[in-house]
Amino acid sequence: MGAGKTSVGKLLAKKLGINFFDSDVEVELASGYKITDFFDLYGEKAFRDGEAKVIGRLLNNPVPHVISTGGGAYLHPKSRQKINEKSIPIWIRADLETLIKRVSRRNNRPLLDKGNHRDVLSQIMSDRYNTYQEAAIIVDSDTDSPRVTVNRVRVKLCEYLEKNKNDSSD
Repeated sequence: MGAGKTSVGKLLAKKLGINFFDSDVEVELASGYKITDFFDLYGEKAFRDGEAKVIGRLLNNPVPHVISTGGGAYLHPKSRQKINEKSIPIWIRADLETLIKRVSRRNNRPLLDKGNHRDVLSQIMSDRYNTYQEAAIIVDSDTDSPRVTVNRVRVKLCEYLEKNKNDSSD
C-alpha cells in the first residue's frame, strides 16, 4: 500500500511489451463493486478470498504479463503459493515515511480507515514484511521515481533469470 506497485507494474509491462493487470481492478470488475464498497459490505476475508480467485485466474493465463496485487494478497496462503509457483514475485518495498507520504494523496484505502495512518501502516509493516521477504526479488522504492525503480526491477529480473537459467542447467 503506497510502495508503487501499480505505477512500477504499468511501466515495467510497457517496457517489456506485455500486458499489465491490477488485481484490485480485476476484483472490482469481477464483483461489480469498488474495493471500498466490497470491504464495507462483505469484509476483508471475503475480499481476500475473491482476490485469490482473481489472482489464480490471472496466473493461469499462459501469455507473459505483469500483475500488481493488492498489498495483502501475498499473505493469503493460496495466493502466495500460486504466485510463487507460477510467477516471479517482486516486492516493491518502501519505508514507513515514504508510505505515509504516498498514501496521504489518496482516499481509496479501506485499511487506512481504521485509524492514524502512521499507526496503521506501522502495524501493516509489522504484520506483512516477514512474509514479503519470501519474494524472489526485492527492490526498494523509497526516494526514487517509478522509472528509476522499474530500471532496478529490470536489472534484478535479468539477474534472477540468468541465475535460474544456470541453476536449471546443472
